[in-house]
Amino acid sequence: RPEGIVRLSYKSGLNSRDYQFGVRSLADPRLAIPLLQGEPERKALKEFGFGTEMPLLAGELWGHWGDVSKTGVRARLNLTNFTFRGEQFERVSGFVEVTNNGIRVSDVFVKRAEGTLTTPGVFIDTAIDRVWLTNLVSTIDHMAICRIIGPKTARSVAPYRFSIPPKILLHGSVDTGRRAEKTTDLHFQVEGGAFSWFKFNLPHLKTDMHWTTNHLLMTNLVASAYGGSVNGALHFDFSPPKGNDFFYQLWFTNIGLRGLIADVSNPKNHLEGELSGLLNVTHGNTEFWNSWQGHGHARMTNGLLWDIPVFGLFSPILNTLESGLGNSKAVEATSTYIITNSVIYTRDMMIHSPPARLYYNGTVDFDANINARVEAKLFKNKFLVGQLFDLLTLPITKAFEYKVSGTLAQPKREPLFIAKVFLLPFKPLKALQEIFAGDGLRQVPKGQEKPKEK
Repeated sequence: RPEGIVRLSYKSGLNSRDYQFGVRSLADPRLAIPLLQGEPERKALKEFGFGTEMPLLAGELWGHWGDVSKTGVRARLNLTNFTFRGEQFERVSGFVEVTNNGIRVSDVFVKRAEGTLTTPGVFIDTAIDRVWLTNLVSTIDHMAICRIIGPKTARSVAPYRFSIPPKILLHGSVDTGRRAEKTTDLHFQVEGGAFSWFKFNLPHLKTDMHWTTNHLLMTNLVASAYGGSVNGALHFDFSPPKGNDFFYQLWFTNIGLRGLIADVSNPKNHLEGELSGLLNVTHGNTEFWNSWQGHGHARMTNGLLWDIPVFGLFSPILNTLESGLGNSKAVEATSTYIITNSVIYTRDMMIHSPPARLYYNGTVDFDANINARVEAKLFKNKFLVGQLFDLLTLPITKAFEYKVSGTLAQPKREPLFIAKVFLLPFKPLKALQEIFAGDGLRQVPKGQEKPKEK
């Protein structure tokens, strides 16, 4: 036929009524579409696209006239350079055996441009419309498989990206029936990189995954991130009409601050330091930015934070006392926090640096808007000097308390307590006096003083 060549053989026992067909085909399989009675089968064949090289099908069909239960098929299949549902494949091969119990495919080999997929066995239980997979190993693009499964699956998995297809070990089962609610029970082991989700980029990731219908559970997660590591577990729910619900618990250790902030907000930052702690998100949705709930704690060491404007508020003041004093590294910074509707609240953030300690109490949302109260205690870390400074400035310590608003990138500071008496202890420190003059503690120009009261 114009579709290609098919060679057939047939034999039948007139007494036993057993029969056997042999076939060797290099023809377009779509020529069989008019012969098929079921619409799903006809539709599946129409999803294929072939080039100039037709697939090879060689096998036999046997049975007994009058007894359908004895029917069976065994065949070898080899397809090259074809498409299925728009996805390009270089080669697919395997052995197919069809009986009344179902369809068994063995020695499966799939090759695409980016990798391969192999499995010793796939069984399709036609009685309950379910596919069972055994020891499948894949290095092909997981999104190609998701797109073949369907657009909903592809949309759900799209936010989780690998620049290089990961190695996947898989076993389990998936429903292929025509029911509205299809069930899935698949177990994965995934390892690869680089991995991206949201604004975060991880060079390597390894995890165990269990996909049950609309839920994906990730356990034993180990990832390298920004010079450090991340461990934890995550859960995703694909059933909401918009986005994916999720909750997770992640422990992070020695995360490089510069790389993290570069991905999240500022690629050209000059931050230094290593971050460790816990992020426990109890609920969130990928579609709604203000849906996150949770809590955690963090600790930073050897940090150069003053490049972040909200942490550099007091740098000009400290630099007037001694050049570079306000830009020294923080020995340590610690904080516990609560996340409510994507607003992070802390009441105990403390930045411990050689010239001072900064205490933060307030909120910052996921759009970087800040509303906080900041207090600086100068020379708190200097033995005797700090105690002496505290004693001398005891009446005016409130002069170092600020309200901070605006955004993390462009904070606005406002002194909470302004009084002329606050300037008295700073008479010897003219530079400090000039700094405060810019924040509302201004000297009255000569000649404009108010008349003294009698």
